Amino acid sequence: MAADVKNSHVTSIAVVDSAANVAANLGGLQAIVGKLASIALTDNGTAPLAITAAQLAVDAVTLGKISTPYTLNIRSETAAHLPADAANNHVMSIAVADTAAHVSANFNSLVGNASKLSAITLTDATTSTLSLSAAQISTGLVVLNAIQSPYLLSVKDTGANIGRLDLSGVHTGLIEIMPTSLAATLTVDTPVTDLNLSLIKLTGAVINEKMYHTTGTELDIVVKGSVVEQVFFTHDTESQLQLLGIGNTVVHVL
Repeated sequence: MAADVKNSHVTSIAVVDSAANVAANLGGLQAIVGKLASIALTDNGTAPLAITAAQLAVDAVTLGKISTPYTLNIRSETAAHLPADAANNHVMSIAVADTAAHVSANFNSLVGNASKLSAITLTDATTSTLSLSAAQISTGLVVLNAIQSPYLLSVKDTGANIGRLDLSGVHTGLIEIMPTSLAATLTVDTPVTDLNLSLIKLTGAVINEKMYHTTGTELDIVVKGSVVEQVFFTHDTESQLQLLGIGNTVVHVL
């Protein structure tokens, strides 16, 4: 095709090739889009093209030249731009790569377009913190469980809302409970020693209790020497400790 492009007598070029080859050469096709008449994909049925978010943005004119049925699988998209991609009828799946802050800020729109969300990779240099309300967690489990990177889920809401929250469907083993308000009738200075871990029966597992940031408590569930689950309480208060559950077993505060 390079020779055709350089030929001054050639005014239009029709490309016939596989979806994989077209995807691999999108940049080159975009560079000669002035002479590009059409693209016919030779794959059987509807051809899938795997491209990056940058290619979708830059090579849109070239993609518009495709005359045969095709779908797009997008990778490395930002959380903010996912809704625009999802509105494209050719787009079947979108993999997001973005910071935890951006995922949190755009969480509701991710939930609204979850049918096209294939995966989320958090790009933070260290373990990310995802701060969400109880309602967001309840409606957004599919988004949370699309996250492929380690992260700390920080639940920030009223004690009442957190108390009604079922966290059993969340895949992450790092959960931080941060009530924003407490009922006036609750005792807020009950020491963590009132937490009776002996009432929890876990086959083959051990629960270790540690101090968390001088004011709270960390509970580690250890199986065969490895920590498999963690729960954090930012402050040692009776109201927070009562929120804890391991699987279907409630942790009792005595």
